[in-house]
Amino acid sequence: MTSMLTVNARLAWFVKQQRAKLGTRKNVAKGDWRKMEPQDIYTRIKDELKELKAVLEAAPLDPAAVISECCDVADFAMMLADRMRVTRIDQAIQENADRALKSAVSLPPAPAGAPQEGGKGK
Repeated sequence: MTSMLTVNARLAWFVKQQRAKLGTRKNVAKGDWRKMEPQDIYTRIKDELKELKAVLEAAPLDPAAVISECCDVADFAMMLADRMRVTRIDQAIQENADRALKSAVSLPPAPAGAPQEGGKGK
């Protein structure tokens, strides 16, 4: 069984690889993935999986190319997850705003004997 210390060390190594790829000028210049449509990000994941498959099938096997393509796949998967996280936050904000608006425009019931809208009181 793999210890959490080992898992954390492996994750830290991989995150370092991802940061190195995401932090390149070329990738920074591409803009904010949160502005991308989820389906477009998913399409990019599929494209990157094809590239990963190609480097895995190449002879001789190039570990650096495999690692690079794994980072690309993981980066786009992270982007999609982040995009969905933001979507959930936006939905929660909208739901809260809708509830606040509804309660702001909802008038409390008129006291007994008070005139009713369009009618006479009791």
